[in-house]
Amino acid sequence: MSKLRIAIGLFGLENFSEGDPRCYLEAAKLADAKGIDYITITDHVVMGERTDKYPFGDFPVPYEYPWFEPLTVLSGVAAVTSNIKLSTGVVIAPLRSAVLLAKICATLDVL
Repeated sequence: MSKLRIAIGLFGLENFSEGDPRCYLEAAKLADAKGIDYITITDHVVMGERTDKYPFGDFPVPYEYPWFEPLTVLSGVAAVTSNIKLSTGVVIAPLRSAVLLAKICATLDVL
């Protein structure tokens, strides 16, 4: 029988830490210590003011919410964890240089 793997998505934590993005690193350290298998960070480059048009109910955060760049956050997570695997929920690749995105991902992979 295969082992059950647990993933958590880190989203909106700065709402509980007075806007301090280091809360992602603290949550990642705790998840790593507790045996969580994966951490996922999601991406939004920009968000328009018309979140009332969101088709899946109320949008979970205000439009001015600070969407941190996911690969940068995952680099910080990699620096403070040792066992957890990293993933992006979404990376909007067409808005980034393909070569630079590949280099960033490859660098993160070897870290």
